[in-house]
Amino acid sequence: MRKSPQTFTCRPTRASLLLATLLVLASCFSLSRGAATTPPAQLLQDEVTMEFQITTMWDSVPVQHNPASLTLTGKEDHLELKVEAPFFNDVAPPCAEPGPCFGLWDYEVVEAFFLAPDNKYIEIEVGPLGHHLILLLNGERNAIAQELPMEYSVTSQEIGGTWTATAKIPLGYFPPKVDGWNAYAIHNNASNPLGRDYQSLFPVPTGELPAPDFLHVVIIIKAPVGVSDCPKQLEPCESRPAELVS
Repeated sequence: MRKSPQTFTCRPTRASLLLATLLVLASCFSLSRGAATTPPAQLLQDEVTMEFQITTMWDSVPVQHNPASLTLTGKEDHLELKVEAPFFNDVAPPCAEPGPCFGLWDYEVVEAFFLAPDNKYIEIEVGPLGHHLILLLNGERNAIAQELPMEYSVTSQEIGGTWTATAKIPLGYFPPKVDGWNAYAIHNNASNPLGRDYQSLFPVPTGELPAPDFLHVVIIIKAPVGVSDCPKQLEPCESRPAELVS
């Protein structure tokens, strides 16, 4: 699964180190599930892109439609997040205009969480109608900043099809030493007893919890920060749930 560490002569930027860490985390999760992944060392370069697909519900049940995908690209001063997801045309958020919208988590949305030690984390939410939300939190449910500005554009939208969007998140928003992350795609579903589908990139095992804790059962995949050879560092890789509510 894991090749020997490789040597690179390039100088990594903060964005590329963040992406390297995220791939280590994803690799650890995939290792625990017996899946093959790409060595994280290759992320130590500028303009590196990583793509993830959300193929499971929050409790590991497979998604029954085309998955939402997130593409992360490290830039010099920001992390670029591209989203392509099915468009369910849910009720629009109450915010009059596209832009920052508090409470976006109650509507059709794709979210990403990036966590650091001591429960410091950033929550990024984007919607198909041009709304977005960034929250910075210091401790569980303790928001210290919200509705932060960022560059965001919805580039396509088709009812019954997909919506695509691009967000550029300044690196200064991220807490230092990110060591975990997760992503969600959420939309209304009348046939779901919860009334909504909560789809998770890194789900909890089926039957472990009776319901998502208002979303936000976030799996923190513990791994060394930066470039490492995951199987040698973590055998097996550990995970722990953290209840994080917007």
